[in-house]
Amino acid sequence: MIAIELEKVSKKYGSWKVLESLDLQVKHGEFVAIIGPSGAGKTTLLNLIAGIDRPDEGRITVMGKNIIKMSESELAKFRRNYIGFVFQFFYLIPELTVVENIEIALDLVRKPENKNAVYERWTGVSRIKVKTYKEVLDLLAMVGFDSKYYNKFPDQLSGGERQRVAIARALANNPPIILADEPTGNLDAENAKIISEIFERINRDFNKTLVIATHDKQLIKLADKKYELKNGRLYEL
Repeated sequence: MIAIELEKVSKKYGSWKVLESLDLQVKHGEFVAIIGPSGAGKTTLLNLIAGIDRPDEGRITVMGKNIIKMSESELAKFRRNYIGFVFQFFYLIPELTVVENIEIALDLVRKPENKNAVYERWTGVSRIKVKTYKEVLDLLAMVGFDSKYYNKFPDQLSGGERQRVAIARALANNPPIILADEPTGNLDAENAKIISEIFERINRDFNKTLVIATHDKQLIKLADKKYELKNGRLYEL
């Protein structure tokens, strides 16, 4: 099954043509790495697949759906159900704890009465029991976090830890496709290795389709297919 298909897709900003008659097919469960210099259009390509941006020409089909014809509200629903996005700069909400940053994704599609797992939250000197979604705690365990992380805020985490929370958040709604834009770009080698291994596990154990824009040799090595984005088009390596 084809998860993502782009046919003759072009995109320009002003007189600058970023993508030109670009073609791409990604099968369900495939791990694809996109490389290319800064400014080559890697972020634009991911944004088009997610329906964040629209092409000037061409057709984009994701999970059998022609996203070009969708309205903005339909695209928002589509992203909620089918796309998890991981960014280079994490974009966690600083006022929310680790658990709350993941809860917020599930709150978009679940009702509060569906919260079914209990963890302890500290408020000042008091300790109270709070319910959350069991999936939140399962996702945190999947990225290597136990209960000592639940009540921490983003500024109490390292860059690698923040990215692990961001990955867990991207998986919250169990989307079939994960898009990642330079997810190890701000990390040291040790944390980059941890993040690479998490993506490998997501692909292997959960059969998620991954499209990752990266310069990271570890991530590139793990990919089933590797493409270079150059002069607006993709070339398989």
